[in-house]
Amino acid sequence: MDDVTRAQLVAVAVEKGYIIEDAEVALHPELTKTIIKRDWTGSDLGKRAALVNAAKGNSPFACVDLTEEDVAEMTEDYEDLHKASAVSTADYKAARIKLKARTPPSSEGFMLMLKRYTNLQFALFSSQSPMYVQMYGIVRALRDYSPNARTKLTHEVKTCILWIILLQARRFSQGKMKGQNACLGEFTNMVNLIKAKNCETITHVEVPTELLAPTANKRTTMDSTNKGTGTEGGGDETGGKKKKT
Repeated sequence: MDDVTRAQLVAVAVEKGYIIEDAEVALHPELTKTIIKRDWTGSDLGKRAALVNAAKGNSPFACVDLTEEDVAEMTEDYEDLHKASAVSTADYKAARIKLKARTPPSSEGFMLMLKRYTNLQFALFSSQSPMYVQMYGIVRALRDYSPNARTKLTHEVKTCILWIILLQARRFSQGKMKGQNACLGEFTNMVNLIKAKNCETITHVEVPTELLAPTANKRTTMDSTNKGTGTEGGGDETGGKKKKT
């Protein structure tokens, strides 16, 4: 059986297994490869997850918002990359950037990512999967929030929620989600805070800075450039700062 046939079988199986409507999972090449090879940990073998692997394996960050055209383009690039006789480091880096872990900026996008990930757990591991049970509970709890309350979720809170889910998913993928210590302490605490509608206090000290504040590196670079040109703070040439609009 060739790779194309395997990919088609995976797509059919996953699409039949959705439990939540209007939350289809985009089966991009990396996710399809994960399912075929059963690489659920995404190369994360230790207790901690690495940012470079965050969108790989069984991960909420793998359930990105992609159009059919996006998936088709990524599939074509993936095939070209593996058929090429010579591939540079830049080529691999460009491919990784397309699947870089990102937190959806809107509350709707955030909820959609959680729903898609819940669907993925159901399709891959059945309704008896402990990870699916936990994810379905999280989605139901957030559904009880008013639309206004969900829009108040900050980028930091949403990122911490997704990162904690990733850590728990890695634990599940390593076969450790069993017994009294099935869930990580931070995961249990997060679920309780979500159910208590107290999300603003959710945090995690191990969330990568780049993911928590994606504009931090860009801002640091801009500040350094501005200092060299005498325009620190993004102001005009006289050093005056621009007013917020």
